[in-house]
Amino acid sequence: MPDLDQLAGFDPGSPPPMLPPAEIRRRGDRRRRTSALVVAGAALAAVVAVGVPAALLSGGGGGRDVQPAPSPPPGTTDWVTTVSADFPLTAGFPAPAEIPARRDAQLTPTCGSWFSGSFADESVVTYTGESEDRAQRWLILFDDDRAAEASLAQARASIAQCPADGISGGPGSGVRQVYSTVPVDLGTEESFAWTQQVRHDDGLLSELTYVQIGRTGNALYVESAFGAAGGDQVVAEQSARLQERSAAPLQSMCLFAANPCVIESEAATDRAPAPPATPRR
Repeated sequence: MPDLDQLAGFDPGSPPPMLPPAEIRRRGDRRRRTSALVVAGAALAAVVAVGVPAALLSGGGGGRDVQPAPSPPPGTTDWVTTVSADFPLTAGFPAPAEIPARRDAQLTPTCGSWFSGSFADESVVTYTGESEDRAQRWLILFDDDRAAEASLAQARASIAQCPADGISGGPGSGVRQVYSTVPVDLGTEESFAWTQQVRHDDGLLSELTYVQIGRTGNALYVESAFGAAGGDQVVAEQSARLQERSAAPLQSMCLFAANPCVIESEAATDRAPAPPATPRR
């Protein structure tokens, strides 16, 4: 069967350079701080507009200090619960991308139910190549961050319960489905990745399904890919490939944080240098 590397042939164009996870978080933090300063400044302007005693504004008033406005009570976060049409879900995704009637559950294989309960909105795109390779991106928005956290925790638990020696492919099949977690940092508040592969009697691994999940705020970004090849080297290559191609949607996940960022173009001096091109096999 064709090797997973054939997926690289379906390149929709030069993908945006993948920023390091620390750089993604730094930009998100900076944008959130800027948003907080803007909100604080607007609040102060409103206080002045309705009339603050002159003694307070001039520093007088018997040594009294002007205290900052109290923080909003907990539980009042205005979560984004609708997927915006301009969210870059297909940026860097293999073409042609299709919008299916429902997600392909075979591209998120687990040993138990990991996605139960309701959600606010979702968006799914899929790709099917001529060599049986497949890919999927799935953005899920929940009512709040606790629901998103619970869903990701359920995914972790469903992989943790997989038998160490795998699941038999059936009597006399000579194969077993094996699962393994993969260390990953997607630059989101939480990151998780795992694989499902077919292990043959002779130890050969094939038919890799690779899944990665990033959570920020009330959103989960789930990306997965399937191909004929397997093994540790293929897993490492697929992990790097998906992180590179998903640079735009991963950087946009800060839109769903408790203190969301504002996506805007930045000066070239503020951009991380593009990594050197990696030659394809």
